Amino acid sequence: MKVVLLIPPRYRGQWSSREYKDGYFNEPHNPYLAPSILGVVRDRMPDVELAVLDAQLEGIGHDEVRRRLEAMSPDAVVCLLNFACLDEDRKYLEFPYPTIGVLQAYIDHGEAVEMYDLRPTCLTKTEIEHTVAEALAELRDSGKVEKTAGLLIPREGQLADTGDRPLPDLAQFPFPAFDLFEIERYMALQREHSGTEYVFLYTTRGCPFQCTYCAAGTKAYAIVRKKTVEQVLAEIRYFMGRGIRHFYFYDDEFAIDMRRAKKLCRRIIDERLGIKFACYNTTNLVDEELLDLMSRAGCHLIRYGVETGDMAIQKAMETYVDEAEVIKAFDLTHKYGIFVDTFVLVGLPGETQESLEKTYRLLKRVRPDRITTSILFPKPYSKMYKQMKEDGRLLIRDWTKHVNPPGLTFEHDTYRDIGEIRKAEEWIRVKMMRYLAGQDLLHNHTGRNLYTRAIHYAGTFGPIRRVIDGVKRRHRGLYRLLHRPYQRYSKFHV
Repeated sequence: MKVVLLIPPRYRGQWSSREYKDGYFNEPHNPYLAPSILGVVRDRMPDVELAVLDAQLEGIGHDEVRRRLEAMSPDAVVCLLNFACLDEDRKYLEFPYPTIGVLQAYIDHGEAVEMYDLRPTCLTKTEIEHTVAEALAELRDSGKVEKTAGLLIPREGQLADTGDRPLPDLAQFPFPAFDLFEIERYMALQREHSGTEYVFLYTTRGCPFQCTYCAAGTKAYAIVRKKTVEQVLAEIRYFMGRGIRHFYFYDDEFAIDMRRAKKLCRRIIDERLGIKFACYNTTNLVDEELLDLMSRAGCHLIRYGVETGDMAIQKAMETYVDEAEVIKAFDLTHKYGIFVDTFVLVGLPGETQESLEKTYRLLKRVRPDRITTSILFPKPYSKMYKQMKEDGRLLIRDWTKHVNPPGLTFEHDTYRDIGEIRKAEEWIRVKMMRYLAGQDLLHNHTGRNLYTRAIHYAGTFGPIRRVIDGVKRRHRGLYRLLHRPYQRYSKFHV
């Protein structure tokens, strides 16, 4: 039996993340779910011939994908999908081969089939790797897929659900099949894109938090499962053997198990691995011992989700973020010299100008090194999404509008149109960036040279920012030359 794993092309020219939980567009990065799938398939079905067609990496489109599949002549295709790209990704389920569609776990798969008329042989639900392996075994043995648990199967205009399957222990997963993927080409693309290179690693699944706008903590996803420290170190060593020293832990929360996180950092320190890494975390999952260990282990960047400085909105979203905890976490992170990026959501239910002012005041107090803003689009299958759909308040259901909504996503109690939300986002982003850049220019909080600090501050003004963006678009070589001092400072640009 020959199985081809297909990663569809870029989405409208942009890189797309087709991973276990993510659905965003970003810069090139190595696939992780795909090697994990093939690692499990190879472990359970060692006689199967495995191949990869990474159309995103190859820069090819639908017709060339079809030609290459014809040349490869697979017995089955495993096709990765992105919930935010389904209007185009759906086409890659319809080649004349038995095809298993793999869609992010944190969505309503039945709604996806209905909205985008998906036509795979079958579609995975919550758990992926072992479901795919078992479905392939059933296909090989019986010529069809009917009994494997964890699938949706379109059948005569209906959607047959084969039931849920137990969530497997990540500690029992075999080593991912990284060897089947051209990781070095992804690294070369990253160097071209940003001047640095790093490998994405996923070491946990699930999130115990119940934020209403996010689906990661709903139902089975709230059950946290973890790879062992030994498994994580083995993956790090694999890439170190290929000259890679920068890593990005893409787990929902790096320290979801603080004891495990500390153990991992101690091992990295004791074994003198000499790596750099970045991660996501929440402010209530850090203490001084952990941040000290993370700093010594090579943590260069932590991305904290603050979302808003309005604690009443935090409570309504069930994030239970505590302002005192936020301040303490940021102060300790600064103390240990770790670069801090913080996420801010704009367009939240109940948000007012006073809410934005509270967010600005909190950000001024905690002084992140960088802020990332985005407009709220309730994640499909999140508590907020389901409630708004039930109440008739959801104005945009098309998930492909997730990144850049053309209008209000839902009926808002403050904003009248998407333009007002975009102005609010621009207000908080520019105001905060200018404040941080000004403080850095005057007091050099970050240790950057005067040239870099001056460019950073000047770039917060619209006309200068437009000039910089124009140079970036039209003269990549000149932009990289001018940008090099910042890259030398940051060491690990993400």
